[in-house]
Amino acid sequence: MDTNKHKEFLIVGFGVVGLSLSKHLLDKHQSFDVVADLQPKASLVSGGLLNPVSLKRLKLAWNAPLFHSYAIDFYKGFTPLLKKEFIQAIPITRIFSSIEEQNHWFSQSKNNQISSYLSDQLVSLKNIRNHYQASSVLDSYLIQLSSLVNDFSSFLISRNKFISSSFDYSSLIVSDKLFQYNGRTYNYVIFADGYNVTENPFFNYLPIYGNKGDYLIVRIPDLPNNQIYKSSKFLIPLGGQLFKFGATYERHFNDAFVSDEAQISLSSELDRLLEFNYEIVSQVSGIRPTSKDRFPVSGAHPNHPNMFALNAMGSRGIMSSPWLANNLIESIIENKDILKEANLQRFTKKHFRFSSSLDCS
Repeated sequence: MDTNKHKEFLIVGFGVVGLSLSKHLLDKHQSFDVVADLQPKASLVSGGLLNPVSLKRLKLAWNAPLFHSYAIDFYKGFTPLLKKEFIQAIPITRIFSSIEEQNHWFSQSKNNQISSYLSDQLVSLKNIRNHYQASSVLDSYLIQLSSLVNDFSSFLISRNKFISSSFDYSSLIVSDKLFQYNGRTYNYVIFADGYNVTENPFFNYLPIYGNKGDYLIVRIPDLPNNQIYKSSKFLIPLGGQLFKFGATYERHFNDAFVSDEAQISLSSELDRLLEFNYEIVSQVSGIRPTSKDRFPVSGAHPNHPNMFALNAMGSRGIMSSPWLANNLIESIIENKDILKEANLQRFTKKHFRFSSSLDCS
């Protein structure tokens, strides 16, 4: 069989999920192609935070000890490959809005499960309104995801493993043993198509919904950029006096374009946070895919055992995608179990019969 015309895997999509799948396949010496258009998606406009703590509820995020440490090593693994660092250790400074928030923080910092991630020091900040002071999340990181996607896709293009194009679902020819697409054949197809899954005729039965988020890009000359600030939203340093502020969470939206209402809301929150002026440079938005029960979805199509989906990472995709991508690949090539909470079979009985999928009447 012509190795230029046949490969083991076809990956559809190249946000943080597609990137994670591709890196693991590369490390496992599996042949693959990626098809993606690299237009701005949720991954490319995300904050890039690798943060194990849910700061709203002050609890560890789902599977944080497992996902977090795995993700740190995963992102560090790109440095020898691409000769560039994409992960930066940086504290998240939590600004308290009340004495109750402050007390809750320090009571939780004595909790064995979360204590290793929470500082027990109280700090005061300059040029930021922090009447009740602040403290820090430890072992947090900032991932330069947009740069990583661009550099890694260029690497894959140079090795004939990346097709820069929108995926045409109707052009995928499905058979019992092989898939055909764009003149090539594949043993397996993995859809990592994010919110585009709503247009995917094979997996649009899954209860995956969009959550739109807007960020402001602002210039703040007098603010230190050695930490991430968290009040009602995150203020994330980008370098060169630029910061990203957000994001909003909008369940009901008409399009993926930036929203005037979001800019007004974010500006108002930033005004309450900063004690000096700032300049709005631009605004970006993306749609995060999330499932009905808020857990990711991973696994095989009910009718096509060699067709898979990995999706619905929500706002924690930076942390969860590397481990879940490896888990899915190992389920395919080593017959290992997919993590129970993420297995898409939990939705099959109830939702699959109502599918509008082309092959599922």
